[in-house]
Amino acid sequence: MKTEFSILSIVLLIFLFMAVGPVSADPLVPAVNETMGIQTGTSINVDGLMSETNEMIWEITNGVLDNNLNVPGPLIDEFDNGTYFLWYGNPVFDIFPGKSAGEVQYTTAYTESTMADVGTIDYTKQLAVDTANAVPGQSNLAAIRIIAFTSGDIGTLISSEKLTLDGAGQFDFAADKQICPFGPESSDFIPAFCNIIETGSSLQITSGSLATNAKERFVSATSDNPLTMDYSVQLTGTDVPASGSISAYLTANTREGAIDELGVIPFPDGMGTAYFIRSNLASEMSYDEQTTASGQIDLFRKIMHYESGLSR
Repeated sequence: MKTEFSILSIVLLIFLFMAVGPVSADPLVPAVNETMGIQTGTSINVDGLMSETNEMIWEITNGVLDNNLNVPGPLIDEFDNGTYFLWYGNPVFDIFPGKSAGEVQYTTAYTESTMADVGTIDYTKQLAVDTANAVPGQSNLAAIRIIAFTSGDIGTLISSEKLTLDGAGQFDFAADKQICPFGPESSDFIPAFCNIIETGSSLQITSGSLATNAKERFVSATSDNPLTMDYSVQLTGTDVPASGSISAYLTANTREGAIDELGVIPFPDGMGTAYFIRSNLASEMSYDEQTTASGQIDLFRKIMHYESGLSR
């Protein structure tokens, strides 16, 4: 039963963050030839001490993992002011090589640190990482946790979880990036981009029930479907309100480009097309949100969603 001194703290926030522009988006990167999967399941019920730590970092590109993002080819010339002269189509008299894609690179990181001391803890976690191409409804990373903790005045559960997705890519030819023949095409090119999204939660409680769900999808054979990143967290009490403090957040820093076609020269007999273009920064946005609650917490719930794609 609540006493007259109890504090009712209810936080309910649903936030959908969707980055999109007229010709800008995060194109997904295709899987490498050899794919891998990691799955773990953990169930713990203990009176006393418990700890769990996870750390995962994964980098993937359609080029070479280094500090450079290569422009699409064949590149005939590159100028200092972001202007390019390049060829698209069949080789011309074997002088120009076949076309290559503009380089896209993603880095994702997931961490969790949980420690419970002097109390009773029920801990369940399912973690799955899959480097294969994913379609809508599938994830490249998914982590689900359910934690219940009870203790006296000296017991404590401390837990933090963070999911980060860092994507950057050069401009690229728009053709052949989507299977759907009715996909929108406002330009012959997909502009460059550089986006960093981070979300997660942390808490310190003496009692309560926690549920979190983290997932993301950014590896796909085509860009018909958008990149997605989701995180949700919920803290409730059982017979009495949860006691302690909790925080959840989302930060986003996005930079999207645009392409100016300064000149287009189509050649006959399927020989290809020459382009004279300029790559520009067209959009830049920074977003930071954090929600906290402390005291006797009946309900804390926060749902966050990020989505960006050529078609969405």
